[in-house]
Amino acid sequence: MLLGIMGDTHNVDSSIVKKVAQDLKKRGAEIIIHTGDIEAQHLDVNLFCGLPVVCVLTEMQQFDRDFTFPPHGWMFTRPGDSVINRSDRDQQILEDRIVSKLAVANRIVNLGEVVIYAGHKRSIDTLMNSAKFSEFIKLLNDTFDGVRFVFTGHTHHQFLIQTTNCFWINPGAVTPSFFDHEYALVDTIKNEVVFTRLSPTISDTKPQTIGIISNTGNISDRDNQFWQQLAIEFHERDVSIVIIDGGFRASDIGRPELVDFQVFYDLLPSTKDNSNKPDNWHLIPNDNPVLEICRHQFLIQHKLGFDLAGKTEVDMVKCIYAETKKYQHIDIVVCGGIHDALFDEQQEVMIINPGDARNHRKFVTVCFPRCEITYSSVRLGSNQI
Repeated sequence: MLLGIMGDTHNVDSSIVKKVAQDLKKRGAEIIIHTGDIEAQHLDVNLFCGLPVVCVLTEMQQFDRDFTFPPHGWMFTRPGDSVINRSDRDQQILEDRIVSKLAVANRIVNLGEVVIYAGHKRSIDTLMNSAKFSEFIKLLNDTFDGVRFVFTGHTHHQFLIQTTNCFWINPGAVTPSFFDHEYALVDTIKNEVVFTRLSPTISDTKPQTIGIISNTGNISDRDNQFWQQLAIEFHERDVSIVIIDGGFRASDIGRPELVDFQVFYDLLPSTKDNSNKPDNWHLIPNDNPVLEICRHQFLIQHKLGFDLAGKTEVDMVKCIYAETKKYQHIDIVVCGGIHDALFDEQQEVMIINPGDARNHRKFVTVCFPRCEITYSSVRLGSNQI
């Protein structure tokens, strides 16, 4: 199932809402998830191209008569007090947990092919409070352990946080934010997430796509078709440049499957470079790990992934600042190390961790000038299916 994800439309012009919905429908979206902060004038099936809509209501809207009944083909998810009150009385704790589960259940939607959580302010947990983040994930699993995607809004920037059981996604804001009018597309079969945007400006830059992988390890021993399948994926997505960020064996340098790409790779200090390599393979120096691609500056810092794991977005900002202040005009920080995928759009930079390629076959593509970012995974070869 293809889900179009958008939110925080606020009082943006209705023509922008319609353009976003039209783009999502053109890309194959079967339903739209609106993550909240929608105005009454946008409750119009025509603005959303007649697609079904799951629309998140805020606390104030649940008492607003304009939001009593959803438009035809829509449904509302409603808020509730989901804060556990840490009372000393066992009975009070039990009652509060029941209330919390009901509040979470109000946001859970069974779409038939997939079960999702559609909320609004939960993004604040990822922004500022890691304890609440963990508490919510536990509460979500206790309430319904089949939720695969969590969609929230409110903070007006895009992020993807992968946990063991689900993907937590904020599509960004349709109202202008850090990077134009933002939204996302999710393929629930492939577990593929596309972060994209409508730009108010026009660029003459020729489109260029970069493929990013990390932590390939001994994938060549475990799957002798991996590199060929990766090359097929990259060709299908018009990739011209490949970044391999750490966790990479020297014996894989110069892989013939990647002959059609310019490959930039980062090696761990303990790994010795291969001096006999094709001209299209380029080592990223440890003393200046910066690449300029399509007028954007990429900082490659493999081990930074370990420092960011489990951090709030506020703490990530501090950590990223400490790294980027050594350089000028960094736009995208690429890191690795951890298995789970991570994307975080900050005011000055974007953080990309593609996740583990060795165990989970994950990769990312970044397409300029739109700066469209796709999280996906390498398909299995035909004789492995």
